[in-house]
Amino acid sequence: MYYNWKENPKIINYIHNKYPNGLIKNNIPSLILYLEKQDLIADISDFSFFYQPDEELIEKELIKYGLVFELSDNMDFTKNDSELLVLNQKKLTDNSHISALVFNHHHPESFYASTRNITEMKLSMMDNNIYYTKDNVYYEIFKKENTDIEHYFSMKIRRRGNIKNDNTGALIKYNTSLIFEKLHYRIIELGEKWQYSEEYMRFFWELGKYINSYKGNISVFVSYITQIIPMAITSGGIIDDYLENFKVKNKNEQLTGNEFQPGDEISFKDGDQWRVAKVIAVEYFEAREEIFNPYLKIEVRRPKNEKFLQHVPHNLWSRKVRLGGIVTNSRGRSNLVTFNDRISEILVKRYGSEIVNSIRINPKQFINIIGRGADKEIQKLQHNIQFGDEKGFFMLSDLLYFDSDRQSNYVNVHVVNSQLSKPNRNSDSISLFNGSKRGIDFDNFKTRKNIYFTSRIKQNYLEDSELLINQFKQRTTKNHSQQLQEIEKLKTYMKNRGIGIPKGVELFVY
Repeated sequence: MYYNWKENPKIINYIHNKYPNGLIKNNIPSLILYLEKQDLIADISDFSFFYQPDEELIEKELIKYGLVFELSDNMDFTKNDSELLVLNQKKLTDNSHISALVFNHHHPESFYASTRNITEMKLSMMDNNIYYTKDNVYYEIFKKENTDIEHYFSMKIRRRGNIKNDNTGALIKYNTSLIFEKLHYRIIELGEKWQYSEEYMRFFWELGKYINSYKGNISVFVSYITQIIPMAITSGGIIDDYLENFKVKNKNEQLTGNEFQPGDEISFKDGDQWRVAKVIAVEYFEAREEIFNPYLKIEVRRPKNEKFLQHVPHNLWSRKVRLGGIVTNSRGRSNLVTFNDRISEILVKRYGSEIVNSIRINPKQFINIIGRGADKEIQKLQHNIQFGDEKGFFMLSDLLYFDSDRQSNYVNVHVVNSQLSKPNRNSDSISLFNGSKRGIDFDNFKTRKNIYFTSRIKQNYLEDSELLINQFKQRTTKNHSQQLQEIEKLKTYMKNRGIGIPKGVELFVY
């Protein structure tokens, strides 16, 4: 039952003082906001009403005290409640100056309480078509940075009591029921709608797929008005293509045991605890069924450095073995390790559970992001945009897992911020350089496949770019004619997918 207003006469007195003629000029959700602002409903211990208010009951209680809501003069009283709601929403869409603060009569705290994640909160509200007009207090709040929005709502939730948070971990949950035939996107801001992707988005997405599938050595120089957005989208295309290709391979080719070498440090699930272990060998037993082969022979360390040998059959690797990744804690003599073993469920929907189990066992740092602060800028961007394609909705945070943020044991992006950064052990990794200067300064981190993203609005752009291009020319084994052929091959690839070279993009291939 909704909170019984008669138990708090301060609320009724406040409303009478604010509206002495008894006509309340705003709707119930906005009235709740005003009352909250006055701290008249802030100290109620049972605040479940705040998230699912019974508006009909509130209105009846107010009528008992001579208080009614003032209706618009042009409202048709012959229409039912649902029709009136639709009329109100259309009216607000067409007339932004008219006050109608909360669409669908939902309070944002309900969404924050159920998610405790601002990006997820916004997505949920967007899926419910909830947004605010300029005369609402929440309009300005949702224009702020996510960290400021988080602070605002977390303070409110704390003073009302604790809510169980089921959304622990680094993942964001959202509706994935719709699909698009071609790449679409929407900015994660209230009121934003799905749009067909811009040409530059499609170009950089496909550039990532092209580079990933390219056979041989290649270096691409890309000049655009910005660096981070192309780098982020290209990274997503690389991982998407990698997982798609991984998906079509035969299962025996995915995990043959060649991933493990004698002496490799791994994590092994011993009962319900993860422990430090070492690979001894990969063995086949002809007498055993195919589902069990190969076996991983490992040495597991228990408390007081006690060691024992264990043979782990192939069908248990996904549950019991982790190679590499990010270990968040290791407890000394007990040889216990802890880590966040979660991967976005979106990957399961896009590529299948077998693929996710395989990459969970042996996470490969498939991309190198090179340049100070580039990873932080990409991580900020990936929480501000959502994509959709023929495989469903996704965010870049579903695809990209950075070894710098330590949010998941699974990582596929190696971050290089300085010359002291460790090199990537994966020889097949693709290096993405944030700017011409980083391409010059971090030349020792380049791999067989490299993309250099530069921005024409950066200082010293011309000088640094000329130096980098001259470096390419001196080192490339391709003559001028072959370089032109490489550019034409890329253009043909794009053309076959209905994509041209976007305006403002300059491209060199070596």
